[in-house]
Amino acid sequence: SSGINAEYGHPNSTSNLLLCWYNSLLTTIAEWLTERENIDMHHFQLVAISTIFKTLFSEFSSQGLTEEQLRNATYRMIHNRIEYEETMNTLNIDTTRNYAYGYSSDSSAD
Repeated sequence: SSGINAEYGHPNSTSNLLLCWYNSLLTTIAEWLTERENIDMHHFQLVAISTIFKTLFSEFSSQGLTEEQLRNATYRMIHNRIEYEETMNTLNIDTTRNYAYGYSSDSSAD
């Protein structure tokens, strides 16, 4: 028992445990994204990872972790990657639609 208290800090042991858990989950997501750094995410992967990421933030925030604790460097890296992937996904969808309807960005005015 004293080892747990020493590791997580006695007065706020629940808060510290939650913070460690949150950071562990973020690290897992960050590692997954890093392994796929040069690979665009499929739309369904993006929806899933974005939903998980937003839910983690919401749930741990509701448990009393502060914005400062939640929006750490790992959070910002994941957030930036999700924003990038959302932008690329939107551009890819728009490009696909244009080709499907016979529009081309290369067409010149007559």
